[in-house]
Amino acid sequence: LADRTQTEPLEHTLYSVKQTLNGILDNFERKDEAQVYIQGGGNYRNLVATIQQYKGNRDPSKRPIFFDEIRAYLMEYHGAVLVNRMETDDALGIIQTRSKDTCIVTIDKDLDTIYGPHYNFGKQLYYEVSPEEADYFFWTQVMTGDSSDNIRGIPKVGPKTAQKMLQPHYGSWVDLHNRVKQEYNNRGIANEFHETATLLWIQREA
Repeated sequence: LADRTQTEPLEHTLYSVKQTLNGILDNFERKDEAQVYIQGGGNYRNLVATIQQYKGNRDPSKRPIFFDEIRAYLMEYHGAVLVNRMETDDALGIIQTRSKDTCIVTIDKDLDTIYGPHYNFGKQLYYEVSPEEADYFFWTQVMTGDSSDNIRGIPKVGPKTAQKMLQPHYGSWVDLHNRVKQEYNNRGIANEFHETATLLWIQREA
């Protein structure tokens, strides 16, 4: 998306969007089966969040210029699907989990909690996430939180600290769960564990 400081006209921006999509699709053989998803209305996480407002650190006035026009263009000319009541991440997670023949295309690292093929078009990087890697990354996030979404996590626990704590439990969902829950208890914030995990969990089932 174009930022708010740009001066080029709308048609140039939409052409850039088209070129970006074509550049992504050039990496795949079955281009006609690609599906674009964009955020619609509502998100159950807004009701779950009580510790801090979910994405409350984002300023809606700072949205990129031509934001609405780009959404309309994607829907009219590329059949983009509006995702309501949850996030586009959830839709991608559900589809990839139930299919054996998909690839998530995004630059969002949060989707590494979903196993299967991934393509980061920003880095032009194709990679595979195993179920064990997906679960490990999820529980690491539960410890660290996600500042971009205003999810706190355990104060003063960064990725390196979380990985050091969790590495011995890699591959076991139960052990990872118990270790993270124990750390929340040790820090005196046991009541925040379930909410944080719920906010960070990207759906794998409808």
